[in-house]
Amino acid sequence: GAEEPAQHFADAVRWYLLYVSPAWIPTRFDADGVSEVLSRFFGTLRNVYTFFALYANTDELDPREFFVPENKRPELDRWIISKYNNLV
Repeated sequence: GAEEPAQHFADAVRWYLLYVSPAWIPTRFDADGVSEVLSRFFGTLRNVYTFFALYANTDELDPREFFVPENKRPELDRWIISKYNNLV
């Protein structure tokens, strides 16, 4: 719908403001910077998701069939999970 582009642009502005400087430092708005964030970050994110969705659906992948208990995962995976758990 018409709201989708506005929502995507709002997300790009939020990401841009977090990316260019710490939140407590005043930042000048730069439309070109937002456009770059929109194309580079969100474009890449969309492409990665599209690629995954295409092949996951083609292969009828069910992630529940591939569950690996945390204690059997590689060290890097466990570290990422611990960092994530500290955030939430």
